[in-house]
Amino acid sequence: MFPKSTAFRLPVILVMIASLGLSGCVTTSTASENLTPAQRELRQQTERFNETVAVGAAAGAILGCALGAALNRNNRAGGCAAGGVLGGVAGAGSGYYVATRNQQFATREQAAQARIDAARKEADDLSRTAEVANRVARENKAQLDTLDERYKRSQITAEQYKAQTVAMREDAQTMKRASEEAGKAANQMAADSAGAGGGAIRDQAVRAAQAKRNIDTAVAELEAALSRVPS
Repeated sequence: MFPKSTAFRLPVILVMIASLGLSGCVTTSTASENLTPAQRELRQQTERFNETVAVGAAAGAILGCALGAALNRNNRAGGCAAGGVLGGVAGAGSGYYVATRNQQFATREQAAQARIDAARKEADDLSRTAEVANRVARENKAQLDTLDERYKRSQITAEQYKAQTVAMREDAQTMKRASEEAGKAANQMAADSAGAGGGAIRDQAVRAAQAKRNIDTAVAELEAALSRVPS
């Protein structure tokens, strides 16, 4: 297990990693009851990303601490701290993959299948997120068309117009967060495809990359529509 000089640092390192993970979370100010079903689902999907990132970061931090302490025998505590932070950042890339890597399997075949299943679940979730992002973008664009027409007819003021777009801007930030996670997952799957079960994992990497492109398209369309909102 960990030497006494490093074990006491683990809680501190995990707090540091948690703060790194939370810094990437999307903070929303719009009450849930004021959101459409699609907007609520988009936020729920992003919360799922945050949960898996936290799991991955914690596992990576523990492994990094152990490795850092082993490599730096003259300063095990310092090695643990440095390795823990680096391991946590790396582990935050994809919670599903870290989880499967740290599970114990009886055979290599079972380990490979677990990784394939994790890749498929990740790709399924990202594909669903892309579908929701596109639906949210379409709904927001339609609402913006209505608001734009009302503004041109002097039925609402510029301030009233902008007030109606707060949740839409939050949607765009949420989509960007989902795009980042999709990119991380696609890259991790591509790296994993060199090992056992590579063909199946590569297929999921393609799906994850496509999901990212679809989310990016939704973001671009929504931001283009928001650009006409009066300042």
